[in-house]
Amino acid sequence: MISILAGGFIGTLLRYSTIERMKGRTSIFPSAVLFVNLGGSFLIGLMAGIGLNAASQEGRFIFIGCLGAFTTFSTFGVEAVELWKAGKLRLLFLYLLVSLLGSVVLCAAGYGLGHMAV
Repeated sequence: MISILAGGFIGTLLRYSTIERMKGRTSIFPSAVLFVNLGGSFLIGLMAGIGLNAASQEGRFIFIGCLGAFTTFSTFGVEAVELWKAGKLRLLFLYLLVSLLGSVVLCAAGYGLGHMAV
């Protein structure tokens, strides 16, 4: 439990600082959260590919704590709803496609890369 809390603390700080650094530099696309979620998906795949198990102490720290707090599905949902409410339906569709498909593709790429490294 302590490892999850410690990892969550680190992941939350990393997400916050990443999103804050990207503020003002983003386009009409909610790219800061997209970057965090795609990067987190790649890292989760990479960790799984090298054989890290989410049931281990290290796995709980990294998977559940750090990367669970670093990525943010709830903010992704809010940004999708905001695009919908603003009538930006094409942008919404693109955001959903890139976020969901991109996360799976990058997770698979990370997994493959990690598996090759072992």
